[in-house]
Amino acid sequence: MNKLFIEIGFENLPIKSNDIIPNNLLKILTQNFRTYSNKNKNKNNKENFYLKKINIKIFTTARRIAIQIKNIKNIENNIKNILQFAIKIFLTKISGLKQMRWGKNPYKFIRPINWFIVLFNNKIIKIKLFNVFSNRKSYGHIIHCKTYIKLNKSNEYLFKLKYPGYVIVNFNYRLELIRHMILYLSNQHKFLVNIDENLLINITHLVEWPVAIVIKFNKIFKKLPKELIIFLIKFKQKSFHSVNQEKFLINKYIVIVNLNSLNKQKLIFLNEMNINIFFNDILLLVLYDLKRKLFERFKDLERVIFQYNLGTLADKTRRIINIIKKYIVYIGGNINIAIRAGYLSKCDFITYFVKEFNLFKGFIGSYYSFINKEKKEIYKTIYQQYLPNHYIKSLPFTKEGISLSLSNKIDDLIGFFYLGIKLNNSNDLLFTRRLAYIIIKIIIFNEKNLDLKKLIKYSIDLYKKILKKTKFITDIFLFILDKILNLTSKYQINKTIYCALKHTSFCPYDLFRRSYIMNYLFNKKNIILSIIEINKRIINFLKKYKKIYNHNLFMNYTVNVRYFKTNAEYNFFNSIFFFIQTYNKLIEKGNCNYKDILYLFSTLNNKINRYIKLIQIFQTNIKVTKNNILIFLLLRNIFIKVADFIGLVGIEPTTQGL
Repeated sequence: MNKLFIEIGFENLPIKSNDIIPNNLLKILTQNFRTYSNKNKNKNNKENFYLKKINIKIFTTARRIAIQIKNIKNIENNIKNILQFAIKIFLTKISGLKQMRWGKNPYKFIRPINWFIVLFNNKIIKIKLFNVFSNRKSYGHIIHCKTYIKLNKSNEYLFKLKYPGYVIVNFNYRLELIRHMILYLSNQHKFLVNIDENLLINITHLVEWPVAIVIKFNKIFKKLPKELIIFLIKFKQKSFHSVNQEKFLINKYIVIVNLNSLNKQKLIFLNEMNINIFFNDILLLVLYDLKRKLFERFKDLERVIFQYNLGTLADKTRRIINIIKKYIVYIGGNINIAIRAGYLSKCDFITYFVKEFNLFKGFIGSYYSFINKEKKEIYKTIYQQYLPNHYIKSLPFTKEGISLSLSNKIDDLIGFFYLGIKLNNSNDLLFTRRLAYIIIKIIIFNEKNLDLKKLIKYSIDLYKKILKKTKFITDIFLFILDKILNLTSKYQINKTIYCALKHTSFCPYDLFRRSYIMNYLFNKKNIILSIIEINKRIINFLKKYKKIYNHNLFMNYTVNVRYFKTNAEYNFFNSIFFFIQTYNKLIEKGNCNYKDILYLFSTLNNKINRYIKLIQIFQTNIKVTKNNILIFLLLRNIFIKVADFIGLVGIEPTTQGL
């Protein structure tokens, strides 16, 4: 049974590399092993190389990545050449990570390599990697293990790295160990901890020998906003905050350290001293800012440039207020609350707190508004203007908050278009694509049937120079609307379905809801296919009419019942008239149920088939023919308002000019 063991030791790796590097290396090794095995396959040995997941083990920490593979077949004779070639490809073609040049060396890699081990059946395979030759020497914890650890066999790796190396290399074991430490300390100190899984994974990547300790901070700092304390503990200290049995925040949190200290009290004392100094600085910033009320800072916004050629932050605030006046009428809500919130929305930019912690803009403005005794609705609206962000995933939820958030984000996009910034390149430094995606999410998930083109026009009217260039409205509208595709892929909606109806409405919520329902009904092929069949027949009749008479037919004429000669024609026309009335009633409901509309469409299939069998559509009298075709054109115009059903089967729409 052949065994291969590879370990590469680095400087501290970025967190995401712990998944990317092993997967890249395994993929390249597998490809090279399989290629060599296929080339050397002979009549006596017809068995190909294969790897099973159960035969592969991956060990990762911040300073090392190790791979152990068992049951390798058909590559024993040329293992050294295969590994050299595979590692060379791995180093030059690794994807997903930025590579850099280290020191005076000509090569590039994500981090400097400190040691390198390659063992095949416990024998060293001599390979050179970035001026480092493979050997049996591994290294343990950076503090607790100063000397190298010699590996005679690959099976010794886990045990020797643990003692005397003080390194737990198994990632899943390390993660569960940290989880149990947190739960044990929370039970011991009688408080509750909500373990954030993403934070737990990040900490597990960072530490090699985890030790959990409880840190206390001064109770006076509990007067700071709860969200602020949680953010600083969670994202700045990389720790777990705690609450009491009543779910109130307490002045304790759990830290995971990468150190096995005999003097834990000293370690706790140093951490407590650091956090108290940190919170003390924050409290001083807040107290210094509160010497002036928030609305008094508006004059200072005149001295802060928003963007070149777009004026100051005060100019942007005035634009937002004017936009909100139109948005609030369209969306709904209290106009006085929205205007006041818009006036105060940018005043926190020049506070000392936001200068130090830029991520808290919006939140700190909301907190200072609360301290200044503004109305509850006002500081809630200010808080929502930058949602969602990197740390808070919730969307604006009040009508005033939605108006302020949309007016701010759409104004930003218009400004970037006005400046001529290219928004589709890979280096999107202004996060314009993310901004457009957030606009779409706010409209869709708040279930607001808003006309996006109308919102853009309201905002663009404030830019007098752009007002003449109407193409800006269409460009911005299409740029934002394209981000619905991100949502459709997330919810596993067929892209073809969305493309078939994206030109039928300017309302993102209506488009998304319609595509979601059609995707659901697409599995029930009898419904969708019957509608597609109707559209095919109608299109064929319209094309035949154009071919015979060399012109298109438009709805300038009305259907004339005088040309009907049989009861079948009268009955069909009455059923179409009833169908149109039912359709109009369903559409008038606003957020209509498209499932009912599509079911209504599918009922026409049998009626149209019966009508075509009984009646000759094309007759010698051109007026009778035109009258018959007008009925089909009337139906086609209704279908095209919902979706281009011809496009659903991969056929290009043939509706232009009809």
